[in-house]
Amino acid sequence: MPDPFVAGSNMHPAGGMVEENNVPNPKRKFSNARRDKRRSNWKITAPTLVRCGNCEALHVPHHVCPSCGTYGSNHRQVVNLRRSHSA
Repeated sequence: MPDPFVAGSNMHPAGGMVEENNVPNPKRKFSNARRDKRRSNWKITAPTLVRCGNCEALHVPHHVCPSCGTYGSNHRQVVNLRRSHSA
């Protein structure tokens, strides 16, 4: 039996053989085209914005308008916004 403490030995000190490579690795290199096709959907998209029917400001759909506080096509007032007047 080979000595487990000798350099280059495949024996584990607790007994048994040690696997050289336990991690799965690809057999071939991915081509640049295949790699780039996989990464092609990583892009930044601009947020969708709609105009408020009450004040014409832009806001995110299905959210309260940040400038006038209304929501929906019937312009329901759901947030009372305080207007600060600077004199």
